[in-house]
Amino acid sequence: MNILIRGTANSSTQNYADRILAALFTTSLTKYGKKTLVIQTDSKHPVEDVLLGRYKKANMISSEFSFSTNGMDAIWKNIRSGSMSADDWSDACRNISKQRQNGLDVADVSNDPEFTNRLINEFGTFEDIIRSADQWYDIVYIFVNGNNKELLEKINASIIEGRNLVDKEIVCVPQAPEKLEEPGANKYFAIKNFDFGSEFTLKEMSNIYGKNVFPIPYNIRFKDACLKQDALHFFSVNMKNEENDENYKFSECVSAMVGSLLGIEEKDDKERNFVFRK
Repeated sequence: MNILIRGTANSSTQNYADRILAALFTTSLTKYGKKTLVIQTDSKHPVEDVLLGRYKKANMISSEFSFSTNGMDAIWKNIRSGSMSADDWSDACRNISKQRQNGLDVADVSNDPEFTNRLINEFGTFEDIIRSADQWYDIVYIFVNGNNKELLEKINASIIEGRNLVDKEIVCVPQAPEKLEEPGANKYFAIKNFDFGSEFTLKEMSNIYGKNVFPIPYNIRFKDACLKQDALHFFSVNMKNEENDENYKFSECVSAMVGSLLGIEEKDDKERNFVFRK
């Protein structure tokens, strides 16, 4: 399954799409056992920095993590030379889970300042990368900057033309009354820093964006971990919380969104409002 994730246009932070992606990505393996990959299309919001940037900067290698400096640059070169095997993908990516080959991989952002333009000008190669990844991973998250109108137009055109490049799309939006995006059948909305005490309730947000609306609650521990560039540690200790734990609601909301993307744990609006409004 290929899932596009992005923020909205004119958002400098991309509505924290990199942080939300880090949460969804990690949960995909730890809770649902899905072999998962992140493909990145520009260098402004690198997901690997959110997850374990502090270790990368210190050039630390532990028994938990292995490090690759190849990423999107190596993948681009390899795919133009021919097909990529599971080993090729593993070698090119940052392997966050060493327990399973291609279990939880991030393709580091490109070091080439012209990489985004290359994606647009040589879009066929980008399509080949996604199709290759789809052979080896259960879920491929494709992170695109919401301000990159030209690349998004090419991706949307491929969908309209039936090339099946993307199965579902996640748009990260704020908890606010303005409609920033039109809803769609395969479009999901992640509400960043959701506050359950706000008058802009989940029901109100569903009235704006449709039924595929999921709260990603504000959580100070998660925020701190992202700022420290150590979110992976947060997820490693907070994805199986007891109901009375301060991080329980956050992890449950993230899990619910991943479950819905996978067609698991589908809940109608009434049930989701009840579950999340304890």
